Amino acid sequence: MNKVFQKRTFGKRVTSTQIIALSFAVVILIGALLLMLPISTRTGESTPFIHCLFTATSATCVTGLVTLDTFTYWSYFGQVTIIVLIQIGGLGFMTIAALFSTFIRKNLSLKEKMTMVQSLNIDRTGVQSIIKKIVAGTFLAEAAGGIILSFRFAFDYSLPMAVYKGFFTSISAFCNAGFDVLGDRGEFSSLASYSSDPTVIITVAVLIIAGGLGFFVWLDILSGKKIKNYSIFSKVVIAVTMFLLFFGAVAFALLEGGNEVSGETLEETTLNSLFFSTTLRTAGFSSFNFGALKETTLLLGMILMFIGGGSGSTAGGIKTSTLAVLFFTVKSALRGRNDVLIGRRKMPYGTVIRAVGLTLSLLFITILSGVLISELNSLPLIPSLFETFSAMGTVGLSTGITPGLSELSLWILCFLMFLGRVGILTIFYALAIKTQKNEGIVDYPEVKFGIG
Repeated sequence: MNKVFQKRTFGKRVTSTQIIALSFAVVILIGALLLMLPISTRTGESTPFIHCLFTATSATCVTGLVTLDTFTYWSYFGQVTIIVLIQIGGLGFMTIAALFSTFIRKNLSLKEKMTMVQSLNIDRTGVQSIIKKIVAGTFLAEAAGGIILSFRFAFDYSLPMAVYKGFFTSISAFCNAGFDVLGDRGEFSSLASYSSDPTVIITVAVLIIAGGLGFFVWLDILSGKKIKNYSIFSKVVIAVTMFLLFFGAVAFALLEGGNEVSGETLEETTLNSLFFSTTLRTAGFSSFNFGALKETTLLLGMILMFIGGGSGSTAGGIKTSTLAVLFFTVKSALRGRNDVLIGRRKMPYGTVIRAVGLTLSLLFITILSGVLISELNSLPLIPSLFETFSAMGTVGLSTGITPGLSELSLWILCFLMFLGRVGILTIFYALAIKTQKNEGIVDYPEVKFGIG
């Protein structure tokens, strides 16, 4: 693995951000080529490249948007290819590569450690130990979810098929991918036939939340420390996550209460409300037809998808930590402060700038993409925007327009999914030719500028 890091591109040493971006691109391309093989489909026919690329991008970027049904169209070879891409995308190719490198050489190079720090958004101390914990924790959570779902699916399928569907769903849920192999249920949405089943809905919801919290937060949770001793980052992520889950569930119940999608009984309404709020945090599973929701509910969904999950997790979006930075920035601005305070700590100026830049740039790109898709396909703007917010947030939910989109629209969605998973800052840094050498050294004169 050292050789990979030592190689140069166009005469210049490959940076950590370039390695991260390129690793995802390579995995997507390999996945697309595998899905193009006749053995990947049930009919034995080769699939057009754009559909294979779209599926591979959606799987590797743990999104869940599909143009072809996962179970009825793809063969078991194709489905296994998809779930492997999901696992690689969820953990991150660099995590898996570093794990193998650790087993072979025991120690990672400094360059490899720095790449892992940037890829997983973790502290640079004890990187190798953290990687092992991340991989072990991921497999343990997926195994637990797979066993529970297998037992439940055994009532509907043969034991081998129940185990296959149970573990596929568990891996997809923990990685926040949204792919499912329940297409033989004949329903319009992945978990529609289990919308009133607490075992399935709650298990999948817990896996989604667990995968979306972020690896760094789980290191705090599993450390055995009391909550008051958690890092400020973990406390903020957990608090924002709980608030958004509660807010989304209550808002859905108020907006859709009494409608068919909310459920016929109070139990179904509660389950669907909680699942709506959970799955919109970048999961992509659905227990009802999203095409039947009100426009106001879809707008609420776009907000939740845009926020996403925890930093360093399998989730997409701007991340809960970024939302927290924006909140405290606004709070400080309204109080007339020049510094952004969180608790009794001052937020670094660079963090505030990156949070604002990330949010505004992603919002602009996502809205512009939605307008383009609406015009290209002569579709209403709200469903088109829901599609682009779903892709950028690596959510995978859809109002049902994905299969009928033009090829150019699918390319746009592929770009958004890649952007959402890898991160716009990572891509911008990877494409940067050079950085300012004087940055952080030269102090420029201030300019007075009117605001508000």
